[in-house]
Amino acid sequence: MSEWVWQGFYGPYEIALEAKQITEKLPANIVGVIIPPINSGIVVVDIEGAEGMFAVQTRADAPIPTPAGLRVARPDIVGRLVGA
Repeated sequence: MSEWVWQGFYGPYEIALEAKQITEKLPANIVGVIIPPINSGIVVVDIEGAEGMFAVQTRADAPIPTPAGLRVARPDIVGRLVGA
C-alpha cells in the first residue's frame, strides 16, 4: 500500500458540497482525513460564496477521480487548506 497524499477539488458550491458528502461515504481504505471534517460542509473560496472546496487524503497509487463538475485544486492551495 502506498503513502497518503492530499487531493483537493473546487467548483460550484452545491456540486462541491454534494461531492464531499459522497466522498465522506467512501471506505477508510480509499480515503483518509477529509477537510473540512465530515458533516461540516465545505470551504467557500470566493467573495460571492458561489465556489466551494474540500480536500481528501487518498493513496498515492489510487487517487479518486475528479468529481463531475469540479476542478482539481493547485497543490499549494490544498496545502493552505490542510495546514501543510
